Amino acid sequence: MSATAQASLDSDHLSQTQAGKLAGQNTFACSALAGKVGRAPNKALYARQHMPLGRHTRLSKTLRFSLRWIVESLPYAPPRRFASAFSSVRAVTYIDAQSDGDLGACVLRARADGSYTGFYTYFSLPRSIKRFFQRYQNPIQIFECCAALLLLWTFPDLTGSTVIFCDNIGQQATLSRGYSLRNEECTPIAHMFWVEATSRGLEPWTARVSSKDNLADGPSRFRESGALSIVKELQLQWVAAKFPEVKLIELLFAMGSTR
Repeated sequence: MSATAQASLDSDHLSQTQAGKLAGQNTFACSALAGKVGRAPNKALYARQHMPLGRHTRLSKTLRFSLRWIVESLPYAPPRRFASAFSSVRAVTYIDAQSDGDLGACVLRARADGSYTGFYTYFSLPRSIKRFFQRYQNPIQIFECCAALLLLWTFPDLTGSTVIFCDNIGQQATLSRGYSLRNEECTPIAHMFWVEATSRGLEPWTARVSSKDNLADGPSRFRESGALSIVKELQLQWVAAKFPEVKLIELLFAMGSTR
């Protein structure tokens, strides 16, 4: 399957028939392996499969990214596992974002004695990145999904079964599926999230909570007076955010920008 995708990249060509076969193989591979990684490219593949005959079959920017995605992602996908029991959950996390592009994340880990250790972080996307995202119809959805990347990149030691609480239903659906049905611009973010998760053996389970119950709401509002009072009261430790610029550039390229 990876060889087929690479051959199409090398030849800059993908016919409707080839696209249909590749989409079917990709669907099976995804269900048999990680369950998430590799699902997002199918949208572009199915679009090519159902494209009217007679049109050119050169690769579009979206198709090229999708094929690269298959080639680079599937080799790292671990065998699919069944849902873990709640007792095996290693960490409970929270993520949130604001409409101005400020992100927040919290991590709670239980100790053997029943107590916990906790951490929090926050990050403000660069102004140029915010402006780019705000061109889209639903930028808050993009910011919310970026908060999931902030969580994984800032806390690289997160592994195993991990619960991720968020307060946005679209964000939850995108992260759970591995792609977005309504906001295509969120699909590359979901891809990055799942590649990062599976490459480290992380089993994320997303769940929705109300905004008032989202512990990351405070860190995402770090500019506001008193916003961090809850995390400080819980004695969570601050951790400097990690949101690599190179990852941002890769993300922008995936979303159709080379800037």
